[in-house]
Amino acid sequence: YNIYLSDITLPNIMLSKKRTARPDTGLQGYSDQEIHDKARDKSLPPQERRRYQTEEKIRGL
Repeated sequence: YNIYLSDITLPNIMLSKKRTARPDTGLQGYSDQEIHDKARDKSLPPQERRRYQTEEKIRGL
């Protein structure tokens, strides 16, 4: 493969690495509203809430 650096922009490289480095949270079946609500639900354990917060960041909510 020939890679030409002039064709690649720095922001694309940074976003690509950031998004592909994240593990699957297993929450793809949930709606955006459910993710938003559960990320702020104080009755959930901190680890579970963190999963929802991570999914929120991945989705850009």
